[in-house]
Amino acid sequence: MPAPGSTRSLTSQRGLLVALTIVAATQRFSLAEVPPISSLIGEQASLDSFGIGLATTLTVVMMALGSPLAAALDHRLSREWIIVCGAAAVVVGCAIRAVPPLSITLFLGSIIGGLGIAAVGTMVPGVIAERLPHRVGIAVGSTTFALTLVAVLVSSFTAPLATRWGTTAALAAWAVPALIALLIWLPYARHTRPATGGRNRLPWRSGSAWLSVALMTAQSITYIIALAWVAPSYQEAGMSLDAAGFLLGTVTLGNMLGAMSAPVIAHRFSDRRPLLMVTVLLTGFGAVYLAVGATTATVPAMLAFGLGLGGGFGIALALLNDLGATPRSTASLSAMTFLFAYLISAPCAAVGGWLHDSTGNFSAVWWVVVATAVAMIPLTWTLGPRRRNSVPEAALESASPR
Repeated sequence: MPAPGSTRSLTSQRGLLVALTIVAATQRFSLAEVPPISSLIGEQASLDSFGIGLATTLTVVMMALGSPLAAALDHRLSREWIIVCGAAAVVVGCAIRAVPPLSITLFLGSIIGGLGIAAVGTMVPGVIAERLPHRVGIAVGSTTFALTLVAVLVSSFTAPLATRWGTTAALAAWAVPALIALLIWLPYARHTRPATGGRNRLPWRSGSAWLSVALMTAQSITYIIALAWVAPSYQEAGMSLDAAGFLLGTVTLGNMLGAMSAPVIAHRFSDRRPLLMVTVLLTGFGAVYLAVGATTATVPAMLAFGLGLGGGFGIALALLNDLGATPRSTASLSAMTFLFAYLISAPCAAVGGWLHDSTGNFSAVWWVVVATAVAMIPLTWTLGPRRRNSVPEAALESASPR
């Protein structure tokens, strides 16, 4: 029978995990609410497709730029309080879109919300490393699953809300669950202190850090292209709008299942590479399937594609905790990884559209994803157990005089 103290500790860790999972989900509110009602936003704000797409791209760019800014604050605020600030920014980023004119507040919400997403996303791996070191697999799996689930919910319910309440009210409505998540997390930020030491620096000289950047960038590229072009590919192949949307939903379902299960399974083994390789092969298989224009067994093929996308992303997040020697180095590694991954992947949906316009079909788009998956194969095998704890905190400080 466990001692009373250990029981209280276990209960506290469970509560922390639940609260962290809920607040991590706020990373998708201000990002996922725009695409489902882009046509309505365009009409109300007098924006063309480029302008609407720019709002999403701006969010992703701010997510990239905000990641190192968040990491640089951890000598002034604790990681938990940085998450509070980030979640609050997401609330404001959603709510401000209810303020006219939408042609301005749409983009203002993208800037504020993107910075908030960056703060939350950058600090979550460090909190897991410090406060849930024995539950890394389940913590990464649950937080990743939560943000993918919220993306689905926001995408599914924003349009009905806009029909009932109007465009700006539908955009602002997601500030309410974001605020609830913030309030749930707030007690776990109390009595926390900033990290000791000077200003946190990014691990520019770490080879392992650059490998993490490359892996997460490849994962982000494949995900963004899939999200943007799976449904249009099937529509072009002659499927109805509903059928194509269902197949995108199948990819999303696989993404959720992979994001939840892969980190948990990978945590049972010291070597993450075999499972990561499986996710890469599933991603490559799905991309080849789309590139050749296959239209048989579409549901299992797209489910496998989604499992590869979500599982690969989940393991890439888990590797941040593997590579960082301390919670502080994990946070800085996360900031550097997200900085490049988001910046490089931000224009990929637009590049995919350009490829389609240039070639007349989506085949070239999917061959790009195949090439990205192939590039991940040798990259995967470099991230073995010997690289565990290979990004030390000492590498993050100012260089000492020689």
